[in-house]
Amino acid sequence: MLKIIFTTTFLISLFTPVRSENFNEYTQCEWISEVLPEASFKQKKHVEGLARSLRRADLIYKDKVIRSIVYGRTLGYAIDYWNLEGGISRENGRVNIDKRGGGRLVFFVSDKNIPVRSFSNYSESYKIKPKKVLLVGLGSLLYRTTVMYEFRRDGLSQALEGYWTMNDKC
Repeated sequence: MLKIIFTTTFLISLFTPVRSENFNEYTQCEWISEVLPEASFKQKKHVEGLARSLRRADLIYKDKVIRSIVYGRTLGYAIDYWNLEGGISRENGRVNIDKRGGGRLVFFVSDKNIPVRSFSNYSESYKIKPKKVLLVGLGSLLYRTTVMYEFRRDGLSQALEGYWTMNDKC
């Protein structure tokens, strides 16, 4: 009888779908390249256990994820930065992100490309909603990767070094 119960339990477990955590669900926030509108960054939903100051996004071109990035603001200094996401894991309820490379992230608040940090009263700048973003050094970091060889002729290299317009959902 015990064999039948264990065998039945085992067989049921084979056909039960395994639920794994999806770290790649998107929000409605998207940054679209001004140079190459087919290229965009789609912001991912927040993962429980990850610092609130960190955000994640995928660089998508021709419906293909090129790379994932992590971006945020350093504690106390208000310096915006980005890194390539090397991997993500969960240990003891905490999310760990492997970060590689990276550079500065510059937010702009108008069509005239005025950086957020250029306001004399920076303490009030949190009320201003950014409209554009520039990821300093992204193109040079990805220039020699195998994925870029595939899309270099399409202008993706130039798009990586250009401005990205944020939609109204950001």
